[in-house]
Amino acid sequence: DEQWFSSHPTPAGLQMAERFADAQVFAVTARTPAILTTAMTGFFPREHDAAWTWRWMGTDASWTIVNTRAQPVTATLNIELSAFRRARRLEVLLDGRSVSGVANVENSVDNVEPARRIYQIGPVTMVPGAHELIFHPADAPTVPGDATNGGDERPLSFALGTWNWDVPDATNRGTQP
Repeated sequence: DEQWFSSHPTPAGLQMAERFADAQVFAVTARTPAILTTAMTGFFPREHDAAWTWRWMGTDASWTIVNTRAQPVTATLNIELSAFRRARRLEVLLDGRSVSGVANVENSVDNVEPARRIYQIGPVTMVPGAHELIFHPADAPTVPGDATNGGDERPLSFALGTWNWDVPDATNRGTQP
């Protein structure tokens, strides 16, 4: 990941604290967001190219998210997604309950397209504390080696790039990091 950070601006909420010959250390300067992702399971290691950075998922993947507030919050997840090789439907569950469909913010299509775009999930209301957000591909993942003979044996369905939670309320307008 060092190459990515060396060739791109430091993300908002981080500040370079120390630079070494083989590492960079960042300080977190952002305030605690209303919703925080504390764990990710079912994703392959982060990848990047010159334009963006992402994690592939195959079958079910999940996040542990935490409402850090003392009261329930209603939020919408804005997430950069790309489907592998063809349009695919993504089902999302919060604490085992289905969340409203994944909507493309450009044209409100329920399927995730191969071209990366920002999609919206929700709004959802969460009480304070930890919650499980499950990403489930409605169709079976595809092994790239089967489609392209490239030798990649990972089953792939969706690439997830950046995301943020939009949590509008009286004390915190706008989008959380």
